[in-house]
Order: sequence, then structure tokens, then C-alpha cells
Amino acid sequence: MSDHQADWELVENSSRAYIPRCDFLQTVNITLSQRLQNGAYIYQDLEVPAKWTGEFDYITTQNNYFEITESHLRGCVCRLKPCIWICCRFKDWDASNGKCTDGLMEELSEINPFLKVTLRNGTVVRKNLLKDFIVLRDRMRWQDNWEEVEYSLFEVRPSFCSMGYDCMHPNQFTSGNTESFVAVFHEYFYHEHVELRPGQKELMLLSWVFLVITIAVYLYVRKLRNLHGKCFICYMITSFICFIDLWLGPVETPLEICALHGYCSYFLTMAKFTWLLSLSHQMWKGFTSVNRVESQHSFLAYSVFAWGTAALLTGIIFLIDYIWGAEPSKVNWIPGVGWQNCFLKYDMMTAYYHGPCNTLIAVNTALFIWTIFSIIRVKLSLRHFSDHGERSRNLSSRMQTYAMFIRLFVAMDIQWTLRIISFFTNWRYINLICIYCDYCMGIIMFVLFILKRSTIRLLIEEVSDPRLLQYSFNSV
Repeated sequence: MSDHQADWELVENSSRAYIPRCDFLQTVNITLSQRLQNGAYIYQDLEVPAKWTGEFDYITTQNNYFEITESHLRGCVCRLKPCIWICCRFKDWDASNGKCTDGLMEELSEINPFLKVTLRNGTVVRKNLLKDFIVLRDRMRWQDNWEEVEYSLFEVRPSFCSMGYDCMHPNQFTSGNTESFVAVFHEYFYHEHVELRPGQKELMLLSWVFLVITIAVYLYVRKLRNLHGKCFICYMITSFICFIDLWLGPVETPLEICALHGYCSYFLTMAKFTWLLSLSHQMWKGFTSVNRVESQHSFLAYSVFAWGTAALLTGIIFLIDYIWGAEPSKVNWIPGVGWQNCFLKYDMMTAYYHGPCNTLIAVNTALFIWTIFSIIRVKLSLRHFSDHGERSRNLSSRMQTYAMFIRLFVAMDIQWTLRIISFFTNWRYINLICIYCDYCMGIIMFVLFILKRSTIRLLIEEVSDPRLLQYSFNSV
């Protein structure tokens, strides 16, 4: 973006269709437009002659990012009348007919905005946005780059204005800012259909099944429904729901619930990490505490922390979007749920997603390291016990807790720690391994927490409990 005059030159692509004396960014998709008997097309009450139309099988952006698409008809409408491109949030974009459903045109008709345009002779004139321009909408895309500059509208050819951007902020004219404008450069194209990785669908389905089995076992065995078991069940339930969300990722989300889906996904992801931290704290406390009797209010306290922290973080991004979402000058500060897709904006992922996640992981890792030092200290202190049996029982009980802690750390914490490392070092192969660990998480948890002797023994005892057999007999 700059305030100098931007001139458009003919860019002829030798391998793709083009319209003579018309840049691609002066064209729009007119595939669904009405065709007249003389071969012309009607677009927004403007007649587009056949000579200004052409078949294209690609799209491009202001920064010359290029992508092959299905063949479609485009018309060079911006050679016939000046165009103003205004962005449309992803959650408001109706892909079926290529229209934006945010109601902006109705708002603009009420305020009837004017623009200052510098003509070729240097004269500055005021032009009506709705009467003197064709207002076009362009969907926001992944990794959009926003910039704020002073207004610089220039007439570089008859009936054509150039600004050198892809589209303006959707609230640019309704915000009342007339001194500068916020516009975007598309860095990448948004792909409509997410391609599944090799084996992703099968691994996720297996993990789904094994996660359900793990939850069922912990709910069925009474001795596993202690404080630790309850926290673990809550963690697995949030993991299960996140799995469903990941499974439905390639499915197109209806526009009406796009933003809601984004906030819910964020809440569940944060809840997954807060429950993992609650679980780690419970085991750390159980290992290091002298009084190991569980309080009847402990689970309530962990529930308030886990669900409350996730709700607080979700509420923060919702309020920021709600308060600053219509302010063009705040575009680089808002989470932007539903702007580029149904989740956070790409440039805000570090601040609003990776930041909280990495903080929770760091605290969880610190608890694990702290517990290592605690077990060493306990081992040293138990040497002074005169009763060898008492010393063995204390050490055995604490080692069981620590073994569970190690399983959790191996299953969840290590892969997220590696993911943090890959995030800062750009080691894609490590990140790919972590992604596949996510797909296999249900299987990993089943192996570590169900296929162990103590759990199998408790399950057998529960199944063979005479009281249960007697109850079944009486029921019959």
C-alpha cells in the first residue's frame, strides 16, 4: 500500500486465458449473470460486452499469488466503471452464489458515503460510493496481511480507479474514518476442501473407539471413580469432543453457526489443557502431600478452575471481537473468529491460542519436574524409617501415583512440548509426528491406562463382584 499513483499494465499470461487490455484484478466472476441476446452480460445493472469477457481457469491476487481453479467466465467490469473492493468475513460469505450476507450494502445506502478521488490532472473530486463505483465483495482468506495507509485513489485511465490492494476492511466506510483506510493483501488462497493426511481417517476412527472404551472402563469401575479418576474422566471427555470436532474438520460448517463453532472449539481446546493441568496438580499434590485424604470439595474446585479458566479465555476473545471487530484500526489486535475461517485469524494464533496453550503446558511440565525432585526427596527421607514394611508401603503408594504421572506426561505433555519446539524452530517433521500422535491419542491412552495390570485387576474384580451378581439374579 502506498500513496503514489499506481498504474495498471497489461499482464499477458501465455499459458492461461486473458481479456485484452484488462488486468485480472479488473475482472469479476459473471458465471451466474444474465446473458443477453447480443452476447453481453448484466452485472449489477451494468452491461458487459462480450469482448470484455473471457474464460479463466486461474485466480490471482494483488501480490501475484496464483492458483489454478475450475474454468469460469469473468467480465472486465472495472474497465467500464470504477470498482471498490470491500472484504467479506468468511462467516458471512455464501459460497454457493458468491455473495456476502453481512448486510453492508444496506448500511451503506443509509449513510450514502462519498470518496475523494484524484483525477489525472491533479484535481480532487468527491464521488458517491454507491453511484459512481461498483462495490465488489471479496472473501477474506488465510494469512491475510492488513495495512493502514492514507487514502490514495487515483484515476489512471478513463472510468477506472486504482488503489493497489485486494480489498478494504468491511467496516471502512461505516466506521466514519475518512483520513485513512485499512486494506488487505491476500497472501494465500483459502482451500475449500481440506485434504486428509494418509491414514488420518482410519487412525481417528480407531482412537475414537478406544477413547470411548477408556471412558467406559473408568465410569464402570468404582475404585477408579476417585478424585484422580473423576479428573481423568473429564479430561478424556473433553478430548473426545475435541476429537469429534477434528473429525468434522473437513465438513463445511453452516454460515449461521460458523463463529459459534469457532468459539466452542476454542473453549473445548482450552478446557482440555486446563483439565490436564488439574489432573497433573491433583497427582502432584497426592504425591507430595503428607495428608493424602481427599476433600469432598476437591473435585468441585478442580471443575471450577478447569471449566472457569476455559470460559474466561473464551469470554476474553469474544469480548475483544465484539468491541473492536467493527474498528478498522484495531484489525491487527482482534482474534477475528470467523474472519478467515471458523477459527482465529492466522496472525492472532500466537497471541490468543499458542500463548495460553504454551503457558499451560509450561506449568504442567514444571509440575512434572517438581515431582521428580519430590520423589527423590521422599526416597531419601524413607531411609530413616525403622519399620521396613511401613517404608515399603509408603514408597509403593507414592510410586503408583508417580507412574500414573509419567504415563500422562508421556501421553500428552511430551508431544505438546515437541510441538512448541517445532513451532519456534520450524521443524516440520516433528510437527507431523505430533499431529499423528493426536490422531492416535485414543489408542495411546487405552494402552497406557487400561492395558496395565492394576486396571485389568480392578476391572475383573468389578465384573466378578458377588454383590453385582446377586443384584442381577434378583432383577431377573
